[in-house]
Amino acid sequence: SIKIRAILWFPLLNSLFSYGYDHKSGQKNISALFFFFQYTTSTKKDTEKIVFFPFYGYSYFANKEAEFITPFYISLSQNTNHLKAKSYYILPLFTHIKQEYPGTGRSDLYWKFWPLLRYDRDSEGNSGWNTISLIPVRFEALEEIWEPIFSIIEYKKLNNGEKRLHLVSRLYTQRWSEEEFHLHIPLLAEYTINESGFKYDFLYGLVGLDTRSEKSKVKLFWLIEI
Repeated sequence: SIKIRAILWFPLLNSLFSYGYDHKSGQKNISALFFFFQYTTSTKKDTEKIVFFPFYGYSYFANKEAEFITPFYISLSQNTNHLKAKSYYILPLFTHIKQEYPGTGRSDLYWKFWPLLRYDRDSEGNSGWNTISLIPVRFEALEEIWEPIFSIIEYKKLNNGEKRLHLVSRLYTQRWSEEEFHLHIPLLAEYTINESGFKYDFLYGLVGLDTRSEKSKVKLFWLIEI
């Protein structure tokens, strides 16, 4: 059975003082000054929490830990059969995240000195970095969309051996491997070269030349090939 006592309870704010005890699990909860002080413990030691908001807080539940010192330093960790992870944040300036997936053997590392530099790599051989980094914390969907617009330099290395370099909001792009080199400058140049020859387009095909086949081709006005 669960017993709860509270003094001056308010919606959202919790209560001025409250006490709760679960006889079945041995869990005890104490809170005071609404949410500014919180304390939880259990006889099984599978749940722990202590909070002196906004100065310090620590919680543990189901192999997951969280700790903060002032609102600016945050540490998160998880140790389960599916994921082993450790994260550090000094908001908004620094982020460090390391993750391992025991089921697949995959792991990845991510860190960011905001707004100067972002870096990531994984165990499959993919890695990359860019500067400037617009978003303070890791948010992959937004980073993929917005950071290329504001980046000065982007570099990526893929596990297939291909490398990519982007400069000044991707106004200059090149990618290369042992077999091929490709260069892209919006409107001005689309250039590819490999052991068979090269291909060059101006204004995306207004004028172009392709020497990669036995007979070279000249492109005019996007549709005409000679």
